[in-house]
Amino acid sequence: MNWCEVEYILLKTLRLQPSELDRMAFWRAELLIEIHKEKIEEENKQRKKQEQSQGGEVGGMNSLLSQQKSMMSSFATGGGFKMPKM
Repeated sequence: MNWCEVEYILLKTLRLQPSELDRMAFWRAELLIEIHKEKIEEENKQRKKQEQSQGGEVGGMNSLLSQQKSMMSSFATGGGFKMPKM
C-alpha cells in the first residue's frame, strides 16, 4: 500500500484532517487502516447473521400470508353471491 492510498482511506473513511495526517507516522497510519478493515469485516459478518435470522422470520411470514390469501380467495368464491339485476 502506498502513501496516496493510505492518505485517501484515512481522509475519506476516518475523516482525519490533512494536518493530522501529515504529523502521523506511516506505521501508525497503516495500523489504523488495518484496524478499520477488521472492524468493517466484523460488522459485515454481524449484518449477514442478522439478515439470515430475519430471512427465516420473513420466510415464515410469507408462507402465512400466502396461506391466508388462499383461504380468503376460497371463502370469497365459495359463497355463491350473485348480484341482483336492476
